[in-house]
Amino acid sequence: PEQFKTMAEVFFDSGYETSMFLATPNATKVFGYTQGFEHVWSPARIINADEIGGQVQTWLRKVAGHRFFSYVHIREPHLPFQPPPEFLRRFRDDPSFQVPEFKFSIPPSEEDKSKIRDVYDASIAFGDAELGKILSTLRALGLDERTIIIVLSDHGEAFWEHQIQGHNLTLYDEMLRIPLIIHFPREPKLSNVRSTDLVGNFDVFSTLVDLFPFSRKRILLNGKSLLPGLVFGSKQSPRSLFFHRARYRHYALRSSTMKYISEYDRKREELYDLSTDPSETQNLVETYPILSAYYRVELEKTLDKQRKTRDSLRIQQPKTVIDEETREHLKALGYVN
Repeated sequence: PEQFKTMAEVFFDSGYETSMFLATPNATKVFGYTQGFEHVWSPARIINADEIGGQVQTWLRKVAGHRFFSYVHIREPHLPFQPPPEFLRRFRDDPSFQVPEFKFSIPPSEEDKSKIRDVYDASIAFGDAELGKILSTLRALGLDERTIIIVLSDHGEAFWEHQIQGHNLTLYDEMLRIPLIIHFPREPKLSNVRSTDLVGNFDVFSTLVDLFPFSRKRILLNGKSLLPGLVFGSKQSPRSLFFHRARYRHYALRSSTMKYISEYDRKREELYDLSTDPSETQNLVETYPILSAYYRVELEKTLDKQRKTRDSLRIQQPKTVIDEETREHLKALGYVN
């Protein structure tokens, strides 16, 4: 909704050049994602990382003398997996290799599972190589020592850990855990710091607002800045992150050691001790009824707080009409049946 001030708008209002580069034609103006971005490069079809890199590098050369904020979205290693042959050969040296086709309702053979994992890894390697070219351009322009670089993902990917391959399908950790790498230039204190704190994507906005002298007017922050933990090495206070599946009453609360999952419509609950069962195979709801009841109440409190926030802000989800071409793109990415 237009009523919210996005991260890009905060940078734009502070005098930064802002840009967005997209690998799919879906996260665009029709969905409200372009707020605050002065330069938007969006393709008419789903593209691979090598087609984006050149656009990003051209823009960087143009704004090299200015402060800038850029969002670069590559789809690798998202379905459909399409790594170039030279990257695929790193993992499977087979000239006649074909990516197996399979239906989500029918588990593939173990050999096909192995092939699909290799294709996924090859896609990661391809995306990584293309991002490397962008970083090389930053170095060539002398920007690497004054640019904060953040690498993150929107979701993980399951490979049959719970009999499912893909994402947006369950709330197990293979779909929730993501990479988060933050490079702070010229800061030895912040170099090579590996944190085990529980954090979410929404903490990135809070961290940048904490780092830069931005006006906080109209900014709604529900994350936590990561700077105190990085600077002082302090352990965060106990925290639970909330997850849900879009269009389903399927929720999860995750602490550093426990995971509670509730499927409202199926009246099904799950509880896992991640410290002893990180693969989430032993449902402890019956074993720990008091702890299960605690998380049940915490979930209700979280949902009630969200409802009150939505009502107080009078949030009205904008009506979005998409054309058939956009629908086909969403279908290709697995977001529409």
